[in-house]
Amino acid sequence: MIGDPFAWVYEQLTALLLSLGMTAVWAQTTLRFLGAAVLATVLLVSTFFLIWGERKLLARLQDRLGPNRVGPWGMFQTVADFVKLIGKEIIVPTHADKAVYLLAPLLVVLSVIGIWAVVPLAPGVVGTDLEVGVLYIVGIGAPMVLVLLVPVILASSMSLVGIVEAQAGMWFIVMAPVAALVYLITSIAENGRAPFDLLEGESEIVAGFNVEYSALAFGMFFVAEFLHSLTI
Repeated sequence: MIGDPFAWVYEQLTALLLSLGMTAVWAQTTLRFLGAAVLATVLLVSTFFLIWGERKLLARLQDRLGPNRVGPWGMFQTVADFVKLIGKEIIVPTHADKAVYLLAPLLVVLSVIGIWAVVPLAPGVVGTDLEVGVLYIVGIGAPMVLVLLVPVILASSMSLVGIVEAQAGMWFIVMAPVAALVYLITSIAENGRAPFDLLEGESEIVAGFNVEYSALAFGMFFVAEFLHSLTI
């Protein structure tokens, strides 16, 4: 769906594709894939800044400098880490199912990016306005079902667009602050952040994919974790 600010660009791209001999259906399909590619690219690039931001913030809290060598304020440190990861060998355990093993990191990232298909970014700018958008998010990986029922009830809609538009008069966080607090806590727990990161020992680095995966496969799990933080 394209809102007024993007209508001209959408119309021009549609006209261009039609002039190349595409049918209207193929033109719309191509633009949908193009939009998905642009959104996914923006999200993936954002993880570079999220990782840098967290490292700088935690460094300040711990009276350290954090990344400060590669690029201004160390902003390109994550880029250097990425280059290092893609240059390393992906080691597959001897008895692992290679296809499933290599597919897992990709699915983890895609599942998080898939949530953004129903997130309204601006008036009229949303990938797909599903009537059951909330259920779609829950189905992908959100455990805070009871809390999500609160905005659904207040808006009388399960569409994320409908929920956003229903807050034109009063934000739901003002009407249901306790539910908002519970949502915040459960979101942190869902993402495995402190104090809910009990599966990982602070004194060790042997936890799940840190041991089983290497190189870019490990990096993709890391990207999914930070994308999930941004999504929530």
